[in-house]
Amino acid sequence: TAAQVPLLSQMLVKPETSEIARYALESIRGAEAAAVLRAGLTSLQGESLVGAVNSVAARKDQDAVAALQKLADSSDQLLGKAAIRALGSIADGASTDFLVARAEKAGGPTDQTLCVALLRCADAGRQAKAIYTILSRTDQPATIRRAALEGLLRLDGKEGEATVLTWFSSEDADRRRIAAGHLHGLPDEQLDKLLARLADLPDAGKLAVVEVSAARRGAEMLPVVMS
Repeated sequence: TAAQVPLLSQMLVKPETSEIARYALESIRGAEAAAVLRAGLTSLQGESLVGAVNSVAARKDQDAVAALQKLADSSDQLLGKAAIRALGSIADGASTDFLVARAEKAGGPTDQTLCVALLRCADAGRQAKAIYTILSRTDQPATIRRAALEGLLRLDGKEGEATVLTWFSSEDADRRRIAAGHLHGLPDEQLDKLLARLADLPDAGKLAVVEVSAARRGAEMLPVVMS
């Protein structure tokens, strides 16, 4: 309870009791506990400091963002990555602005920890298009890039059907792969457009289109399959 916060604040700065104190503070609602954990971001060191970073992240404490931004540039890689993850967990406007600017400045490929933090911000509705665009660049890790491409397709909403058609004929293998996963959602009219261009599609693309069409139309697709 809030009544325990003064005692826990004393325990937090002692290495032998720091971990148990921060877990207790993390679970106590209210400004008092949050303030003690934030103070720990500038007073603690080593594992205790990383623990405090994780706790303010778990609480999604937006008042801790400025301190976390400073810690993100720490020479201690473990601490820096923890701060980046925390900013992604909080995912408010200031956190997102910081992470996007960091990714743009660094270029690609983007560090894995930063990628995950950015995706969390995008999932929270923060600068989703900008983030997915950055992470869908061809120099990004394949799994991250595909997740970003899926995100861009979701953002297209009803226009996504046209995007699927465009991507399915793209020279970009990742775009074709994402589009193939959405073939089942295309209306017959759009699927017919792909069938009309069947000869121009890669072999794997041809097979995917024929399989989806056959599942819908059965024997009607036999001439196409035989050809």
